[in-house]
Amino acid sequence: MKNISLLLRVLSALLALVLTLSAEETELTQERLEAAYKDALTAMENEVKQRGGPAFHAPPFKLASRKDLAQAVALENLPIIRLRQPDEAAAKREADAFGSGFALLAIAKYCWSTKEMLVVRPNWKLQIKSFPELRLGEDDALRAIMVHELCHALDDQAHDFTKLLQKGDSVDAVSALNAVIEGSAQHQARRICTAAGWKDGFERFTAGIARLPEPEEDLGEAYKLILNANAQQLGFAYHQGEPFVAAVEKAGGAEALKRIFTHPPRDSEEILQPKWYLDPNSRPAQLYDLEPALELFLTGFDPQEWNSTRMTLNGQQLAAGLAMLDPADRDRIQRGLRGARFVQLTPIKDPTSKIAVLVVMEFASDDAAQHFLDQAAKLSKLKDETMTKGVLRIADSKSSPIELPNGKGWIHEKRMINGTLNFPVSSVDVRRGRILVETVFSGEPPPRELHEEMVNKLLMQPKRKQP
Repeated sequence: MKNISLLLRVLSALLALVLTLSAEETELTQERLEAAYKDALTAMENEVKQRGGPAFHAPPFKLASRKDLAQAVALENLPIIRLRQPDEAAAKREADAFGSGFALLAIAKYCWSTKEMLVVRPNWKLQIKSFPELRLGEDDALRAIMVHELCHALDDQAHDFTKLLQKGDSVDAVSALNAVIEGSAQHQARRICTAAGWKDGFERFTAGIARLPEPEEDLGEAYKLILNANAQQLGFAYHQGEPFVAAVEKAGGAEALKRIFTHPPRDSEEILQPKWYLDPNSRPAQLYDLEPALELFLTGFDPQEWNSTRMTLNGQQLAAGLAMLDPADRDRIQRGLRGARFVQLTPIKDPTSKIAVLVVMEFASDDAAQHFLDQAAKLSKLKDETMTKGVLRIADSKSSPIELPNGKGWIHEKRMINGTLNFPVSSVDVRRGRILVETVFSGEPPPRELHEEMVNKLLMQPKRKQP
């Protein structure tokens, strides 16, 4: 569990570019990097002149240490962490740990807190052999990376990222803002790199975003699922943010592009469905308020002892956890989902010792909710069959149907092994009409009777919205 927690923290970095680079025969000297920066800056200035906008104030290029980058990233992410960690001392410790973890991987980042372009050459060299097929150490890719980061500087100059992030009053809003920021940089960088003759480098660089190297040892199917899900989460802002920005520009031109910063989307669903951002009335209505279920669940955890993170799950995030299912079934689940709210709790003193999770979902119909319930049971069986080897594996498992006064579904009781750790995991999926409740307890699950009593109450919490 400790390895998983560390992985989640490192791979969920916001507003930063983490790349792994290819083998490159030419040494990555300071001169090469500075030359790439200079060329990228010239291309940026040409773009600004063509637009007729205000002069671009280029951030100074700096070869930075990991410590430099860690401090800058901690400072930038502290306001985001405060959204889910009200204790200031704990938030600062988490921000510092987050910055230090991120600085072990990142190679290039525009820091809006210091107005500098930071490049960590040791990280670049350490990861330079990961993906030789992408050739990301070649000159065109170096310039594409610099252009992407300079696009952040241009947008920061126009919209002030510090003030912009103050609009991120929830985890959902921050996720959407991140996609706007990264999507805008990608959208502009694609155009600039194409004009400068660096399109191939840009495409290879984009292909490397959120791509993870193959581990030297077989870690097992469980870790592969975790790695793939977190890679999708990390890449969301880039790979879904860019088409969102392109769709908004196509619909409304330059003025619409300004609006995504002045009136940003509120959640990641609007990133996936730009038409919902452009025309909020086109978004399918949710009939139920799911939040009361989260509130009831949280009453069982002392806020002085537990950290909680709540957010909206979009269909793509939900599907990432269903990767073992047939694509047609995953697509059907995404199409049928109308809304999903998620909350995760971890102990303040030892965040890796236990996890409690609740997901409450509304589907378009009873049939759509039942399909998810059936597929969740199928997924549990698939995990039992395939996750028998590796560092993280299932040692024992039992699945049972349950009939409750307010609904029906399944309870899955497993015993997991992670390295030297051996721990129980209990999860329940139950349905009432188009509402589905899923709970997961890892480390110290409640007794089965109490678990079933809990989900039976949770099923009745979503309230029908008033017309």
